[in-house]
Amino acid sequence: MDAVANPSSHSGEQVDMTKKDYEKAAKIVRDLHAKYPSGKQNLVVKEVEDCFVNLFRGDNPQFDEVRFRAACQPPTAKKTK
Repeated sequence: MDAVANPSSHSGEQVDMTKKDYEKAAKIVRDLHAKYPSGKQNLVVKEVEDCFVNLFRGDNPQFDEVRFRAACQPPTAKKTK
């Protein structure tokens, strides 16, 4: 099987994802949302986000999709006085 479709260690065992992996994925999506806030590119970013959600749901039955999607959003611009 392809390494992307079935991430595994060198010994052939399934590798469990950690909180750090989830955080890195959220940062990737967050950075893409900031770079492509609208248009066709943003639709692709949303697809990437959906792919991560599906991957993480399969990895962890306690995966919190709402929390992950919130972490994927870029911070809103701070209002200046």
